[in-house]
Amino acid sequence: MPRSTQTRDRDDSSARAFAEEIGTSHMSTPPPVLAPHDATDCVCFVGHEPESGDSAELSGLFSDDPYPRVGSHLLHFEIVEELGRGAFARVYLARQESLANRLVALKVTLIWTAEPQTLAKLRHTNIIPVYSVHEAGRFQVVCMPFLGRHTLARVLADLPDTIPTSARALFDQLPGAREHERNRAGYADGCLWVIGQLAAGLTHAHRAGTLHRDLKPGNVLLTDDGTPMILDFNVATSTDGTDVASSSVGGTFPYMAPEHLRAFAGEPAVVDARSDLFSLGVMLYQMLTRELPFPHVSLPNKQDTVRRQIAVQSLPPVPVRERNPAVTPAVAALVGKLLDPDPARRYQSAADLREDVTRHLADLPLRFAPEPSVRERARKWRRRNPRPATALMVTAAALVLFVLPASVAAVRQTQIASRAKEVQRAEALVAADDAVSALHTAAVELGSRTDPALRDRGLFEARKVVAQYAVTEDPKWDRRPQFVLLDTGRRLELKKALAEMLVLMTRVEAEAGGYSRAAIEAGLRWNAAADQLFTPEDRPGVLDRHRTELEARRDGRPVPPFRAAPVTARDPDLQFDGLDLAATDRYREALPLLARFCDRNPAHFRAWFARGMCHDALGQPADAATAFSVCLALVPDFPLALANRGIARLKQKRYQEAEADFTRALELKPDWTVVLVNRGLAREGLKQYKGAETDFTSALAAPAAPTRVLFLRARVRFADNDPAGASADRAEGLKREPSDPISWATRGRHRMAKDPRAALADFDAALKHAPAMREALLDKAIVLADHLHREADAVPLLDRLLDLYPDHTEGRAGRGVYLARLGRAPEARADATAVLAAEPTAYRKYQMAGLHAQLAKHVPRGPDRAEALRLLALALRAGFDDMKLLATDTDLDPIRNDPEFQRLLRAVSHVVPGAAK
Repeated sequence: MPRSTQTRDRDDSSARAFAEEIGTSHMSTPPPVLAPHDATDCVCFVGHEPESGDSAELSGLFSDDPYPRVGSHLLHFEIVEELGRGAFARVYLARQESLANRLVALKVTLIWTAEPQTLAKLRHTNIIPVYSVHEAGRFQVVCMPFLGRHTLARVLADLPDTIPTSARALFDQLPGAREHERNRAGYADGCLWVIGQLAAGLTHAHRAGTLHRDLKPGNVLLTDDGTPMILDFNVATSTDGTDVASSSVGGTFPYMAPEHLRAFAGEPAVVDARSDLFSLGVMLYQMLTRELPFPHVSLPNKQDTVRRQIAVQSLPPVPVRERNPAVTPAVAALVGKLLDPDPARRYQSAADLREDVTRHLADLPLRFAPEPSVRERARKWRRRNPRPATALMVTAAALVLFVLPASVAAVRQTQIASRAKEVQRAEALVAADDAVSALHTAAVELGSRTDPALRDRGLFEARKVVAQYAVTEDPKWDRRPQFVLLDTGRRLELKKALAEMLVLMTRVEAEAGGYSRAAIEAGLRWNAAADQLFTPEDRPGVLDRHRTELEARRDGRPVPPFRAAPVTARDPDLQFDGLDLAATDRYREALPLLARFCDRNPAHFRAWFARGMCHDALGQPADAATAFSVCLALVPDFPLALANRGIARLKQKRYQEAEADFTRALELKPDWTVVLVNRGLAREGLKQYKGAETDFTSALAAPAAPTRVLFLRARVRFADNDPAGASADRAEGLKREPSDPISWATRGRHRMAKDPRAALADFDAALKHAPAMREALLDKAIVLADHLHREADAVPLLDRLLDLYPDHTEGRAGRGVYLARLGRAPEARADATAVLAAEPTAYRKYQMAGLHAQLAKHVPRGPDRAEALRLLALALRAGFDDMKLLATDTDLDPIRNDPEFQRLLRAVSHVVPGAAK
């Protein structure tokens, strides 16, 4: 399956080969992210793929640009200049020859919309009006006044790198606004004024029954005189939803409210005026900080993208004042209210937002958002009342000079009298913090199923903390000073951490001891101790389940099957059943339970860590990175979280951030072999070949260094113009006997092309040690089918892979191609449908074109020839540009002589020179 391997790194350049060693026991790499669209220009639609309506008309796919050219005429307009373009429209500066050659903005689109009808209902200073609408052949032409060429997106892009201090930066580029009234204001107030103007326009639109649904800087015009105006009501809808198709939900992901994203994902959700206000909040945050509040997710599959964007937005953004200290607490409160994920806590109307903006700019307290700073309220009062403020300052000075010294002396006496008590309390607090931190680390280490040494260390540290507080020896342990002196919050935190640890120790103690009688009895002791620490309302069912299982093993009876709690269960059952499922590699079952628990308990470290492992194991690196980021917010500089987040970022090709995570982890834990290797991979991604080679060399110096590191070092040496060193490393790697399953698979991958039978033996060795290893299953199938032409033997391997990992798109695509080669049409078509639904990228369309071409070989007069040509055309139009593969791919041979295939090659050769050769 030559095309299947195109999206994979055959030399193991991702972090998959090392993830198992630090608690993420998976080894697959998702298909690479294609070049993402710019966040401010990506408009998305549910139920509408632009190519779907044109898919049958292959002859027009690569025709010349159908839009009018500069200098041409369209109706009674002369096209003067192109002002901008989007996915479905062009905007031109034009002269309206029928009306004194006045300059107008002309929006020309191939997709007819109700935008002109929407704009015709709106008349407001801050909303762009429409002059007229025309039909010109297949075009819809909307004529609007030309008021300037600067969108807010362009203004922000042209700002200096540092955050400005004056509002003048927003208006300096506008020829008629250099003396704008807001120029004398600070930058934050200037941004707020712009948002206030847009809120005024939105108030009018919402009262007229129109939701915009796609507010972003690119859809805001700053006119030449500095007036902000809302543009592009292309995906607008009425507030009662009467004028929108049921399948259409528009917007731009980073600016969409959480409920808007859920509606996009097909979930029941109300998108109303408050959703537009959330978008304004994103814009205000971006203006104030020059960054989006939530990371922009861009994946090949839109549904995956929206699900992950929802997960990203479930976490609070970095506080706006951390990124711009010039922002006042009142403005930060206003931003926070706009960005609240719960619409009920958001501003309820644009009019309310407009009022708070106006009040703040007039030095009045906010009405709808909390005013958190007494000092800022006082400053506002002083600016409104300068004379009374002077008298109050004199009074305050007297208080400072005469009253404060006496108060300080009294406090000092109190502190001296209670110093001994406070020292003891402080020691107890430090000890408790250390204990909780140690339990966090031990809990993660206990979850390792691939490193017995890590698990044993976690168990050792957990026993130390349990012994420190005498939990199992003293029934009155919670009356000892080291616990009583803690504040209520710390006592609850410590007791909860101990109870949860004892639950984990119950299972791990028995497993680590091979379920010997002594190990089972030790597990039962921990189980009984845990039972004493939970309150009745918090007591989890896992206590009874573990005890029943251990007693059954001790007595030689069958172990009852593990039936996990439903997602509607109580928090304790969600947590512990989720953890047990994750610990036994049942990640798909574990994730819904852990996600629900984390939603309800956002500060629970262990659950977030386990959730990150599940996301990682299921091929969701963006969600994994988010989960491990939460872990680091809860426990800063936690080495295992840094390492795992680095792996997730590495899989996203975020090399700079991954390298930073690995470097920090190594500062905390030097000579950590697996992290050295991963940092080498990140540095390789950054093309820092010397640094990568240094890391790989350091890793190879460790005892029992993995064989695969030789292949990694060979690759960077070759890239750094050291072919001799690369050849030596590769030869040594091929000669050395691997000691771990991933190294077996890596060596097999390097043998695949020249010695497929030897590679097959290596993959068999990897699967002997790790029967569920995805990469070994997939690579073995590739060797059998693509190198040894044994498709019938490859299909059962991929059946097994998909039984274990149902969402493995690459495995399903490969199986579909092999089934097609065997002529098993119904099964192959079912796989093709599932692949394109899960991952409708240019590459997958190309790959499925090959699948249908193979089916056409078996049934020449069937529908598959036309479907193969259709998918191939869509793939080329969507950006597939591997012309070498197109020329040599044997799966396309059945359609290669088709006239339509030849025409497509000629057409694409105008875009990619030499493509038709």
